Amino acid sequence: MAGTLTSTDSNTQIIRKYTINWLSDASGDCTGNTIVLSGTIERINFVPGSAGNQPTDLYTVTVKDNENIDILLGYGAAGLSNVDATTMIPIISNHKVVINEKLAITVAGAGNAKTGTIAIYLSRS
Repeated sequence: MAGTLTSTDSNTQIIRKYTINWLSDASGDCTGNTIVLSGTIERINFVPGSAGNQPTDLYTVTVKDNENIDILLGYGAAGLSNVDATTMIPIISNHKVVINEKLAITVAGAGNAKTGTIAIYLSRS
């Protein structure tokens, strides 16, 4: 797996938005790591590309921490819409997910040269 991930960091007052733009490779996949992110994950948005860049319907995303745990608890693997944006609030054991590490992101089944955006919203812990 290869593909391309590029990102920007919007450092605002209380909430920090980290945006990841992805482009799948010929196999329809894309993998990469974020920079070190620190804080409580408030939500994660998944926005598919549009028109000719639209991913295959029910493409999947996993977001894993250093212990290889998918912080989406498999909900991204349940399949994402290629038309509508999806938002998730990761909660483990009734608590929001706190991180201080790089996250490993895998997009799979998106189709050749398809695009999308993942936005991670963090509050400072």
